[in-house]
Amino acid sequence: MRSSDIDKLLAIPYIQELLDEAGHSMECFRQNVEEFIPEVTPNAQWIEENGADPFDGSYNCERSELPMGQMSDYEFANELFLHGDNQPSIQELLAGTKKRPIVWLTAGKERIRWLSWQNHLLEQEVKRLKGL
Repeated sequence: MRSSDIDKLLAIPYIQELLDEAGHSMECFRQNVEEFIPEVTPNAQWIEENGADPFDGSYNCERSELPMGQMSDYEFANELFLHGDNQPSIQELLAGTKKRPIVWLTAGKERIRWLSWQNHLLEQEVKRLKGL
């Protein structure tokens, strides 16, 4: 997290005033705050460790190729919330009007993995453009 982001998040001018009154420095304050900022979580350990893709490239696809891929991420998240723990009746299942919760949960797992892979690809592109 950049210092300017921390400044905005923590209302630094007000904090500076309080620190001045207490006789403490801003640098000491920043060092203490940074101890509590979590480390960045990797998209996946195998990516972080430059390991082999355990999914054999199956997430290197378009969103529309995923289960329930016709829905936007926001639509899908809402539907998953509404149906992920709701057992339909046998009549609804036979009529094809409802899906079992495992269908929603599996599609959710696939979407999260796909989004994680897309995030990784974008991070790599940003690094490439920055010349890192």
